[in-house]
Amino acid sequence: MLIKNLYFSHWNEKSSIHENRFPINNPQMKKFLLIDDDDIFNLLNSKVIENTYPDASMHIFTEAQDALQYLEHELQYASDIPDLIFVDVRMPFLDGFEFLEAFHQLPFEKLRGIPIYMLTSSLDERDQSKASQFPQVLGFYSKPLTVEILKQIEGKMV
Repeated sequence: MLIKNLYFSHWNEKSSIHENRFPINNPQMKKFLLIDDDDIFNLLNSKVIENTYPDASMHIFTEAQDALQYLEHELQYASDIPDLIFVDVRMPFLDGFEFLEAFHQLPFEKLRGIPIYMLTSSLDERDQSKASQFPQVLGFYSKPLTVEILKQIEGKMV
């Protein structure tokens, strides 16, 4: 379920997030996929990305299964694959780790190079240890995203 437009139509333009724009121009970070069951974090994360990368496009999913279906469809028919994926660790139905396992099973080589970053509100160190077992997971961060986190990630992509 693509929910980006729903979020932006309810955003208060006078929010303090808009007062601090830090545009970064990195051609490797133009298409983002956000997967989180929490609408508030999706809104916060998308606004940080939008303010940091004004030309970026985002697809936001509240269920990991829908994100997997989107990726399969895009690879088969449109090739609009993301440059970066952010996925929540704890979600109902299909959690972040189950998403990673299913993602790894997708038969498309184009997906193998997409960096994935885990986002969490959990303090459980076992989650970070488990995430490190997946080669495409390049980072593990506390929610919400910040400009500093995006700058760290960008530094890894140069």
